[in-house]
Amino acid sequence: MQMPEQCKNPTEQLDLISKMLGKTEASKAPLYLLLHNIDGPGLRNTKAQAVLAQLAALDNVHLIASVDHINMPILWSHNELARFSWIWEDCTTLADYKQEASYANSFFLQNLLGGLAGGLGFGTGASGGKLASLRQVAASLTQNARDIFRMIAEHQLNAPLHETRGNHVVQLLFTGMPLEDLYWRCRDAFLTNSEATLRIQLTEFRDHKLINIRKGPDGTELLVIPMDKEGLTKFLENFESFC
Repeated sequence: MQMPEQCKNPTEQLDLISKMLGKTEASKAPLYLLLHNIDGPGLRNTKAQAVLAQLAALDNVHLIASVDHINMPILWSHNELARFSWIWEDCTTLADYKQEASYANSFFLQNLLGGLAGGLGFGTGASGGKLASLRQVAASLTQNARDIFRMIAEHQLNAPLHETRGNHVVQLLFTGMPLEDLYWRCRDAFLTNSEATLRIQLTEFRDHKLINIRKGPDGTELLVIPMDKEGLTKFLENFESFC
């Protein structure tokens, strides 16, 4: 398909594809697209799924896709599900993962995974798993909730570390962001209007173990993101792809 026009974004590309497919009778022949792992790390964001749904809704485009996670459908809105118009088939093999697992520590595979997910470099370590989980949760939240999480992440990266001693070992640790401080910052940024609303918005992150809330020595509630500096930095650098 020759498309001389230049597109600035996926939406323009989709419009152009739709136009080109409807130009001649020959171009109206069925077009079958096979997509393996539609719930892969690089496709879990709302923008990618929205574009795929619009593409699948074109009259002569037929999308065949595989899904790895049983709960993947909850990420689709009713509108997207209507556009996909799936016919579901259970193709579970029930085979063990001996062959796949044999590559788990492969240097090649780790580099490959590090380059996926839109170039985010999630990797296969603990922070990579947290980032993948964060991206999946963030995709289903409001922009305000995502901005609140970003605010906590920025504070955690920039806050001074405090010296702690234990078992004759001295460590520098982030003690946590006071909930009250977060509330006033969010209020100033018009992200929330009450502490109760803020707590509700934090619940989703806490349930997915992306935020820990603990008490300080003076009883203050402190928020900590259980993610290392590298993971937080990647999140902030690629924040737009989490939206």
